[in-house]
Amino acid sequence: MKTLDDGTIVLTREELYERVWTTAMRHLGPELGVSDVGLKKICKRLKIPTPPLGYWAKKQYGKAPKQPPLPEYDDPDSEGIYFYPACDDPAEPSPVAEHADREKQKENRITVPDSLEEPHPLVAKTLHSLKAAKIDEKGLVQPRAKKALNVHVAPDNVDRSILIMDTLLKAMDARDLPVKFVRDEDYWGTAVTIRDETIYFALGEHSKRRERERTPSEKHDAERYPNLYGDRKYYHYIPTGKLFLRVLGPSDGRRRSYADSARQKVESLLNAFVVCLHHTAEDIKQERISQEELRLERKEAERQRWQREKERVRKIHEIQEEERRLQGLLAEAEAWQKSQKITSYVDAFRQAVLDSYDDISPEQQQWIAWADSHAKRLNPLAESPPSILDEKSKWERPTYW
Repeated sequence: MKTLDDGTIVLTREELYERVWTTAMRHLGPELGVSDVGLKKICKRLKIPTPPLGYWAKKQYGKAPKQPPLPEYDDPDSEGIYFYPACDDPAEPSPVAEHADREKQKENRITVPDSLEEPHPLVAKTLHSLKAAKIDEKGLVQPRAKKALNVHVAPDNVDRSILIMDTLLKAMDARDLPVKFVRDEDYWGTAVTIRDETIYFALGEHSKRRERERTPSEKHDAERYPNLYGDRKYYHYIPTGKLFLRVLGPSDGRRRSYADSARQKVESLLNAFVVCLHHTAEDIKQERISQEELRLERKEAERQRWQREKERVRKIHEIQEEERRLQGLLAEAEAWQKSQKITSYVDAFRQAVLDSYDDISPEQQQWIAWADSHAKRLNPLAESPPSILDEKSKWERPTYW
């Protein structure tokens, strides 16, 4: 990649290919001064394969489809692809940038207290449900009460988790971003609405798994159903004590999880998590805009395809109509030739009879009359020729649509 003095970014085709497969286009496009839709069009023009829909979500879980190779493309103009981010008109700061700056201010720092006081209503309901919850196979508990928070932690970390969630929810309320329980076709649980976008999030705890011996019942199943259980491995899980706050849904290459580490705890990352929620709302909105633009593109492509098909059918009908007219013309010309041959023959026959016998017998007259009438029936111009000619002069192209 090369950056010129005026801020212009120059990428080779190979560099752009690598960039679109390492950074989601919705993030890469603004870096290069174009929209993600515009960037996709550039890649399409240069025959650069791009990640399909859902690629980044699948990649997060190690299930992304294989990256296709970069095909050859013989075009000297593709040796240097120019982007002009510095040439754009200066825009107002985005809402996300404004919120990020606000969260960095000292007076807005979110601090988790040492004890729980006047808990948030959702927190109180969640705490009560967690205390009564049964430990699952991963050694964790989660609330079973309706409209409780999405919390999944070990019993030893319930109090800490409740403090974190109570602090976060109160901070969200102070920012006019109330948290509530939401259920829809994709997710259900803890959610916040930011700029009309619903974002789900959860607080959880990582567990480690260890392979374990089979129980007598499991051994019996393996012996009885070897195809189902013969090679199956069994594990037990150990909570690690490391908590995480995570936005649910596709990541698209952006950080969506904030977890305990050797240097910091989730408690110190709440402001960053609030900014992450704003970023997620903006990403969802941009994705919706992109999908709408893509839908309109497809609709326009379908309209153009239909117009092409319509024109193709019209031309086929036109060709068929011309062929029909030509066949009619040839048939008329052939009938006219036959009529002329018969007429010429009858005239010659009449003259030969007169030359030989000076008179035509009734039988011969009858035959001549029959032959003349047959010639007239064959002749397309013999009966009302002016009306036929007038009708043919009015022929126009047929209209089919």
